[in-house]
Amino acid sequence: MKITVLTICNNDIDLKKHNGLFELAENLASEVYSICVFSSDKVFNTEINLPKNTVIFQCDFLGDMKKLGGAIAENNETDIMLITKNTLGNEFAGFFGTKTGASVMLNCNGISVNGGEVYITKKVYSENLMGEFQCNGKLVATMNSLKSDMNYTCTINHVTHVDTGFDGLEGITIVKAEENALEQCEILVAIGRGVKKNTLEKYQQLAEKLGGEIGGTRPVTYDGIIDLSRMIGNSGKAVSAKVAIVFGASGALPFVAGIENCGTILSINKDENAMIFKNSNYGIVGDVQEYVDMLLEKIQG
Repeated sequence: MKITVLTICNNDIDLKKHNGLFELAENLASEVYSICVFSSDKVFNTEINLPKNTVIFQCDFLGDMKKLGGAIAENNETDIMLITKNTLGNEFAGFFGTKTGASVMLNCNGISVNGGEVYITKKVYSENLMGEFQCNGKLVATMNSLKSDMNYTCTINHVTHVDTGFDGLEGITIVKAEENALEQCEILVAIGRGVKKNTLEKYQQLAEKLGGEIGGTRPVTYDGIIDLSRMIGNSGKAVSAKVAIVFGASGALPFVAGIENCGTILSINKDENAMIFKNSNYGIVGDVQEYVDMLLEKIQG
């Protein structure tokens, strides 16, 4: 049995409901797929609490509902579609059921599987009674609140196409929620206040070319140069990379605690007295911008 869990997300509460529904589905089926729809692009490049490999659509939902629903129906054959109950969720359930020929049940309170048969419970008769219904064939159901406090801690990377099987959706951005790879990376590019925001892209390119990840000190995350989920140190992530290249970080103790388990640390700072050099295997006194340009040129050349 294959179950797809879908939520049209408006806020953090919707995310918790989605995760609760996902946990329920995992207890019922061997194949469970997670889909979320967001109207805002502010979700991108952020740490978010969603199951790994959640497929995320960012679009004008009301304007794109038919296009999106048609693509999901054609590319994601599922036995049961469970949708987090809200106004848009109920609207989508009706459309999707018509599109796929599935039975539709709205505002359900529970679902169970017994002997291969699917049963839905929901309030009936002006919500004075709880009824149980056996469902045959494909089913689309909107489910009432099932909040979860599970912490999946994934990162939504802003890319315009990933291999999700959903093609031809012009004007709709498709991404996947992936596990935050910072703590597991083998090569770390770390930046401090010596790095200017308008040069961030070069450090991101360097990390990508080296097959690594980018992180930063607390000040650069608080200044909005990189996302808070990329903070390294006592208040952020502890990284055990084989190689860490540190650009423009002074070497405050909370940050050093986050990189002390790295195999080799190379630090670049224009201040020869910067504390970071005391905690590095190799140090270079110089302009960080010159050295990031040099490294990119060497790699690309």
